[in-house]
Amino acid sequence: MTRVAILGARGHRALAAVWRRVRELPDGTTLVLQQDGDVAAVAALAARQRGLAVETDPLPYLAGVDRVEAFPWDGDPALARAVDAAREAGLDVRMHPARSLSEEALLVFSARVSFAGPGRLQITRRGDGCDPMGLPFAPSEALLDRALAARGQADRLREAAAELRGRQLDLGETRADVEARELRAAALAEEAEQIEAETWAGYAPRYRAEMRVSYGLARGTPAWARQAPEARALAEEAWERGVRPRPEAWRRLLTAPFRVICCFCTDERRCHRAILRAEILPALGAVDGGEVPAR
Repeated sequence: MTRVAILGARGHRALAAVWRRVRELPDGTTLVLQQDGDVAAVAALAARQRGLAVETDPLPYLAGVDRVEAFPWDGDPALARAVDAAREAGLDVRMHPARSLSEEALLVFSARVSFAGPGRLQITRRGDGCDPMGLPFAPSEALLDRALAARGQADRLREAAAELRGRQLDLGETRADVEARELRAAALAEEAEQIEAETWAGYAPRYRAEMRVSYGLARGTPAWARQAPEARALAEEAWERGVRPRPEAWRRLLTAPFRVICCFCTDERRCHRAILRAEILPALGAVDGGEVPAR
């Protein structure tokens, strides 16, 4: 088992390089991290995605380490001293200096609301932990209500299907009766999936339109008029649902070093956090760090 120490300068902003490096490490690697700092936080997230073990110790913590991966920034003296100590101890030290300003882009992850680590930003419209800083990235009340109503309908159908499948065999039931019950359960489950698929097909483009408005697209501007007819219709709907430009919130998010955007949905494939993380923010220069699995 290889033990790799990740050393990061305070204020280090090229966090996508840290994430990528940890993602490249061999299976079975154990990371040894500093107790705080963005480099350690991002390395821990990447390790969680990979299923790598993590140890957190205060400096100096190089005893028993096989290699050091160092991420310098702006001549940080503490990092320089740690690197010198590692080299004096005969350790393999690999330096990863930032090479361009583009490496300072926001690194964005997503997770369920149970995530409680550094960089957390809850982007729900309501519910426990609703964060005013995340509201500009949440769906509108009307869009959310429509989606939740459909999800509730699908959940009830799945519960009915599960009840049918779990029902004990009654006296007098024939094989044909059991097969008919199974067919009914399968039909209910299929109907639930169809409801969710159709709902998502309508929800996703409307959420994207809401985010275009939230980012800064305003009714009555030349940019509004230049939209394709279908996009303008969706933007009109978003405006009528009460969505308004919040460019300052987007600037604040995009200039952050990293964030973990969180929502209640159990399936991130049909959740607005996936659209924001994997589509919208990368189009604005961010780096998609992927979903962080629950523990």
